[in-house]
Amino acid sequence: MFLHHAGHTHRNHRTISPAAPRVTLQEVAAAREYPGGFSILRLHTHGYALNFYKSRSGLARQWSERSRQEIMGYWPQFAFGTTVGDRNTVVKRDLTGLKRPHH
Repeated sequence: MFLHHAGHTHRNHRTISPAAPRVTLQEVAAAREYPGGFSILRLHTHGYALNFYKSRSGLARQWSERSRQEIMGYWPQFAFGTTVGDRNTVVKRDLTGLKRPHH
């Protein structure tokens, strides 16, 4: 295991535990509330990339701004992520040994 990708945790956050330094816990925010976007995870032979995209529609942006005020205005500090790396990251890792599951 090299990545635990957890959706709908209501925040964008990347954690690497000292107990498992080669495993990344990547949390991605719910798409509806602030920051109002989605993340795409791309796996490649030599690693992976995670990118956050903000929703562009007018209604989505209005809701994002409205929900931004949750928890007395502190919601952005919790949900958006502490650094850009919590939302956008590239990790170099040899993934050539990964195999598709058989169905």
